[in-house]
Amino acid sequence: MQKTQQASGGIVSSLLDYFLVPGLPPPPPAPPVPNGAPGSPQYDLVQAQNRVLADEDLEPERTGEQRTFCNIATCKVAQDLGAPMEALMGKDPYLANTIAGNLSTSQDWQVVTPQQGQEFANRGILVIATQTNPSGPGHVAAVRPTNVYNEAPPPGSGPVVANIGKSNGIYRATGVFNGNRSIIYYSPNQ
Repeated sequence: MQKTQQASGGIVSSLLDYFLVPGLPPPPPAPPVPNGAPGSPQYDLVQAQNRVLADEDLEPERTGEQRTFCNIATCKVAQDLGAPMEALMGKDPYLANTIAGNLSTSQDWQVVTPQQGQEFANRGILVIATQTNPSGPGHVAAVRPTNVYNEAPPPGSGPVVANIGKSNGIYRATGVFNGNRSIIYYSPNQ
């Protein structure tokens, strides 16, 4: 057994000498944090999306007007992440067509390609997918990171979205937006 040094290094020096043996390599770095897990770059984005996906008030109406709430959900995610809000809401959230129009002229937001949108979301940066509808309600949704731990990727192609609309859940954008109209993606200016 090694004697504890009482001089200048004391017990700390003895413990360091014991665990850090000269000539041996340092211990390996910690493994990366899984996508969407606490401490990951995507954590805040995933948590904001999970809150709206779990919000029963955002379930689509099945009777009466059969309203959906993509605009409210998108605004909640953006607010949670501290995104610029002027294009998204006044006193209340704007409707999807208005959000899409406002984002297209906003100085606070930039157009990104679908691929860039997915890459940004994978880094935890908010991206909003938009689609206008000249003859009815448009649609908006927040792009979700891919490969979130404990989450199977949805089938299909294109960016993944946390969708609030006719059906709420995690889908590919091509599965929830109308295939006959363009989907335009926006991210806050960096």
